[in-house]
Order: sequence, then structure tokens, then C-alpha cells
Amino acid sequence: MFTMAKKWGLVKENPVREVTRYKEELRDVKPLTPEKEKELFDRLQGDPRSWHVWAIVFIALYTGMRKGEILKLPKETVDFRRRVIRVTHTKNWEAREIPMSEALTKVLKEAIARSCKESPYVFGNPQTGKPYTDVKTSFTKAAEKVGLTGFRFHDLRHTWCSRMCELGIAETAIMKAGGWKTRSMISRYSHPLMDYIRLALEQLSRVPLIFPLGEEKKQPSNLTTPLTSFNI
Repeated sequence: MFTMAKKWGLVKENPVREVTRYKEELRDVKPLTPEKEKELFDRLQGDPRSWHVWAIVFIALYTGMRKGEILKLPKETVDFRRRVIRVTHTKNWEAREIPMSEALTKVLKEAIARSCKESPYVFGNPQTGKPYTDVKTSFTKAAEKVGLTGFRFHDLRHTWCSRMCELGIAETAIMKAGGWKTRSMISRYSHPLMDYIRLALEQLSRVPLIFPLGEEKKQPSNLTTPLTSFNI
């Protein structure tokens, strides 16, 4: 706040610049597994009153959008012709565009078809026409029912980032879609699943070594330091 006040010329110096900040408490975030994802979606689909929550969770999981960005998503920013979502209500006030997959396009079309006609929002409250303020209660109950105790809505964004990294998507593309300016945010949000790490290590074990195990090879003539063959 004081940094902006100084920038705007309201104060000469930032009086709290030297104050030591508290370290942010780190959480042990566990991304949603495909099995738990199916259970969560089945639980939400089983309750007709929770269809909009199901759609909101789907969009979060397959776009990486924040909850507030989805809840305040205007219908006019969903471009079906170009198949992109223009996210305007962002955390850093900078708009960005996210391409829509075929599945995401279908979900958004149905969401708009089901939405309150008088509301300009994709997920407008039918009673007020304004955006839903939260889906925490419905989401938390559904998550707990399938054994996801402590799993937050924001963890869907962590899951999205983790999956994008596992798929080998370029960091610049992840940053642009996620609305991040630094690569450090990818490290913060990416949590590879243990099965993915295990698969990577299995693939690594198939990479040919310099020397076959247990077999000595002739030392290259251009090396001055002796090389020792692998013996296990």
C-alpha cells in the first residue's frame, strides 16, 4: 500500500519498507488424481442442485482459472467463434485469453443455456442476477464425501498447473494461461504425482549408460584421468 502511495506521490518514503515480513506457511498440496476427479464429478453430478458447481469445478480444472475469475465471468467474454475465454476480472488487473477445448466449449455453452437470462454472467444467481459469491459449502461437502478432506477449491489450480507440467507444456504457455509473470509461480504450483515421478524414473532406467553394467570398456585416448567401469 505504501509502495503505491509513494509511486502516486502521496508520501515521500515507505515507512514499513524495512519491516521483516512473515514467511508464508507452506501447505502440503496434493493434486487431484484422475480417480478422485471422477469421484468428485460423479458426486456433484448426482445432485441436480449442484450442476453449476460441477461446471465451475470443470472450468477451474481445465483452464487453471481462479474461482473469482470464473464466478465473475461475463457471458460476452466467452467467444465461441474464436473459441477463447477473455478473462477480465483478474488478480493483477491484466486481461488474458484462454483457448477453449472442445469439451470446455460444450460445458460453457450448456452453462450459458442454463444461466439466468437476465444476468450478464455465465454463473449468475437466478434470484439476484449477480454472480454467485462462493461455492465453498457445496464444493467442500462433495470433496469430503469422496475422501478429499482439506482439499481446497484453489487446489484445482495447483492440479491444473501440475498436469500441464507433466504433459511437457512449455512454461511460457503455462504462464500465459495462468496469468503469471514469473516462472517461480510454476514451481510453486506444480506438484507432480508420485506415479508420474515413478514413470519418469522408469524411463530414466532405460537410458543406455556410458558403459554397460559390469563390462569394462577401453579408455578413450583423449582422456588423461582413468575411467572406472560400472560394477554392481
